[in-house]
Amino acid sequence: MFIEISLDNLSVDHTLAWNIFNKQHQLLVRKGTVITDQLLQALTKRGLNTVYIFKEDYAVYNQTETDQGSPAEQSERNHVVDLYKQALIELQRSQMRARYKKQQANQLYNSLLALLEEVFSHENELEHFFTFKEANPDHSYRTHALHTAILAASIAKWLELDNYSIIEIAITGSLHDIGQVEIPDTILKKKKALTPDEWQIIQKHPRTGAGLLLTTSWITPQILSGILKHHERLDGSGYPEGCSDDAIPLYSRIVAVAGAYDNATSNHPYKKANTIFEAAANLRDLSYGQLDQHITQKLYDHILAFFSGKTAVLSNGEHGTIVQLGAEPQRTLIKTEKEFYDLTHKSAPYVIKVR
Repeated sequence: MFIEISLDNLSVDHTLAWNIFNKQHQLLVRKGTVITDQLLQALTKRGLNTVYIFKEDYAVYNQTETDQGSPAEQSERNHVVDLYKQALIELQRSQMRARYKKQQANQLYNSLLALLEEVFSHENELEHFFTFKEANPDHSYRTHALHTAILAASIAKWLELDNYSIIEIAITGSLHDIGQVEIPDTILKKKKALTPDEWQIIQKHPRTGAGLLLTTSWITPQILSGILKHHERLDGSGYPEGCSDDAIPLYSRIVAVAGAYDNATSNHPYKKANTIFEAAANLRDLSYGQLDQHITQKLYDHILAFFSGKTAVLSNGEHGTIVQLGAEPQRTLIKTEKEFYDLTHKSAPYVIKVR
């Protein structure tokens, strides 16, 4: 069964139930195509008012959008969003303080602590992380800093570190790119490949960031070291010092993994985001030589476990259940009515939305 729906009410995970033709009766979009943001914009530009979608898609969409839960659940969600927004504001303030060589205020510490307490009170902290990511898919200094902080703190929790270390790692994640305040936007937002001179400027930001934080009393030596070496790699291929192995502290190793994952799953001016599972698989591959293998495996395992059993909408129009195979190497698969898809394989359809 299918229904007619206006473009204003069309969701990015709806599937077309009828072909779309232009006035010359030429096929524009084939039946079974899943709506994306780009396609929705293209249809709007062509002046279309309505399309036909499958009725079950509309029912699921309406239930998702309108079923907000009990007043207590709504209040909890609003509280988490408020804490998230406040942390973003504090990160913006910290960036301004760094730009004018001022000490960092401890409001950033307090806002991170309040947000993490709420995140960790949930049954699974990744629930909030991926909710934040879905709401803010584009890379920016503030969102990258906060998402890295949340994910780094989550990894520290999975490693069973003490609470003091967890909050310090979160602070390290939130300030790891603070040195970028001295890099021109023409370099940071450049869509083409960097020149050797521009790359040298980029490589200075960990040392610059640690230097900007030296005068802030509540920034500990462990945090400074974590920021200074978050771009170092175990094989010595990182920067700014090119150190390797045991010379890279735990804080740096955790932030490197968290930051790399958030970076890979965010939209940039020069590239689109990788899918959740492709990014996790690529990150795990980097652990053989560059990133800490134990830390990347922790992240990979928790992401697979979190999404296992959930329903996903694929780019080819199919819906399926996410399943996890425990055999080595672990893989994330989608089981549809037709077949299994390995989501870590580049030829597989990508996940548009997880319900």
